[in-house]
Amino acid sequence: MKKILSVILALSLLSVLCSCSRQQQTEETSKAQKTSSIVIYFSCTGTTEQAAKKIAELSSSDIYKIEPAEPYTSDDLNYNNSDCRANVEQNDPDARPEIAGDLSDLSEYDRVYLGFPIWWGTNPKIINTFIATLRARRFFPSAPRAAAVLKRRPIL
Repeated sequence: MKKILSVILALSLLSVLCSCSRQQQTEETSKAQKTSSIVIYFSCTGTTEQAAKKIAELSSSDIYKIEPAEPYTSDDLNYNNSDCRANVEQNDPDARPEIAGDLSDLSEYDRVYLGFPIWWGTNPKIINTFIATLRARRFFPSAPRAAAVLKRRPIL
């Protein structure tokens, strides 16, 4: 009888320990899955926007669009005109186009995916404005042809 009680007690104790272990693993897994991320992007033509939305969907991330205080018009983006706004900004190393809205506090996010088009072989100057205003843990830049560009030229 003592052996049976000992076995029952041992099995009960083992069951409780396994249950606690599973609960701890579930909580740890849940915390790992709750890693928060955000996709921040700048897009004038919609190409980068499509990519940003897909990344946000696949990574279950929040999403935020960088909007210039003064929106770009088609004339501003007429690269054949050397006096267009985009050309003037890209040729000025100190240009920092103003951003509408504020997203300088990213402390709630563990990951920041930053998407932008490539203008003249580098990032648009509005990206410099954005990066200068914040501090984040980890950035994951993404841009068309970005791999080659980011190896040659650092952002900022």
